[in-house]
Amino acid sequence: MNSEVSTIENDALMKKVETDGIEFEVDEENLYNLPDLDVRFDWNVRGISKIKVTGKTKSGKSCDLELVTVRKNWNSEKDEYETVYYTNTYERVRMDKISHLVSWNKDIIVD
Repeated sequence: MNSEVSTIENDALMKKVETDGIEFEVDEENLYNLPDLDVRFDWNVRGISKIKVTGKTKSGKSCDLELVTVRKNWNSEKDEYETVYYTNTYERVRMDKISHLVSWNKDIIVD
């Protein structure tokens, strides 16, 4: 029964990723706790705070993604680090990688 419950929860989360998107809890002191995703075999995106599917292929195995990432950038005028959010889109990202990202980071998803 536990595996059935887990499957139902994962399906619900994946449906949410495809419609509204999922946002992850951001702790500005510990940005390294945010998830990362391999968008290509040699390209890893770190510090993801929000993920949303913007389009899918006909087979449903790949999709286009909109990712919001968080970084700390140095502001020389204020002499301190600032938290900066970047929004980027990525094409043809494997759905199985997104599914793994969501299932491994269930505990930091903001409802």
